Amino acid sequence: MAKQSTILIKLVSTADTGYYYVTKKNPRTSTEKLSFKKYDPVARKHVHFRSGRKPPLAGRLFVFRRGSVTLSSACHPYVAHRR
Repeated sequence: MAKQSTILIKLVSTADTGYYYVTKKNPRTSTEKLSFKKYDPVARKHVHFRSGRKPPLAGRLFVFRRGSVTLSSACHPYVAHRR
């Protein structure tokens, strides 16, 4: 099985609102950090987004602990957690 050629990166808002986008990047072709001007709905304007570290739970929807199911932060914030 071949290794994936793209990695997930987190584009963090420079307006310090905590809002971020998750996008893919090919590290072989673009070695520098990404910077985009995108819309920040918390600040309600277009601001620069710079690449940060990779999101810790990328692609995982559930975290299993001792037989109970806990929804990860990738889900909707108003969904109740089962314990």
